[in-house]
Amino acid sequence: MKKRFLALILSCLVLLLALPVPAFASVQIASAADAANGVVQIYSEVTLSNGVSKRSVGKGFGEATNTFVTNAHVVTAENDDGSFTTAQRVYIMLGADCVTVTERALLVDGQFIVDEELLPMLYDANTNKMVACDVVYISQEHDIAVLQTTEPVPGRVALPLAESSTDASIGEQIYALGYPAVSDQVSSSTGL
Repeated sequence: MKKRFLALILSCLVLLLALPVPAFASVQIASAADAANGVVQIYSEVTLSNGVSKRSVGKGFGEATNTFVTNAHVVTAENDDGSFTTAQRVYIMLGADCVTVTERALLVDGQFIVDEELLPMLYDANTNKMVACDVVYISQEHDIAVLQTTEPVPGRVALPLAESSTDASIGEQIYALGYPAVSDQVSSSTGL
């Protein structure tokens, strides 16, 4: 288990150092649609040392159907003193309607002003449609975190990383998988 975990971490580091390497060039999956089932959305909740709660939604991919790689900033938040607190609750979302995010704004001189420090976004999470997971590794330096669930996440496939950029040939068709930033856009807005 330790060797496999170390290999996962080393693979992630290779991916980061070799960008833009096609991450899934060596995957033997029938189609891009099948491979898309290896990409997940992650919801996390963290309470900082000053008592402030923060919630976030991020992306990740499955190295196994119960082990997922994401960015460290998805499952941590920075305290006032520069240290980091790891999220106390982390979930793999099982559908698009698991979290509703409401952005709040102030109306100043006829203009809506969004100030997340003053008016943080409101998150309404339905954790009944999510799978809880533990953060088993974090590297702030490389912005990587590894998450693990107690059992496989339904409907997900493993996406092993390409070992090197030589796995792809010039002109070969490559697909990028993930959730674009617009998928995290707010679902509603309120003005105060």
